[in-house]
Amino acid sequence: MTVPRASRDHEPWIDAVRSIAIILVVTIHCSTGYFREPSESVPGWLFACFVHVSSQIAVPLFFMVSGYLLYKPGIDPGLFFRRRLRRLMIPLITWSIIYVVFRVHWQEVV
Repeated sequence: MTVPRASRDHEPWIDAVRSIAIILVVTIHCSTGYFREPSESVPGWLFACFVHVSSQIAVPLFFMVSGYLLYKPGIDPGLFFRRRLRRLMIPLITWSIIYVVFRVHWQEVV
């Protein structure tokens, strides 16, 4: 069995950026509790604030790596977005309807 190759050659720096972004996302989630509730230790709270805010670069990193990996030279941007729009619209509409129905029902019950 052969494994299909990606359209681009493997680039190790992408794995490094992804790894850093993953660590930063975990850091965001771990520091949130300390960040929201100031403790008796003001320096510790300030450090948690610094760590939390510094880790916010994780989302743009994931976004830029995804864009880099999706981009293929020579493809028409209109075609690129039309193909992805078709694949995303059905789940978006389906889950939006489910969410709205749930919210309307939940608000009536509560």
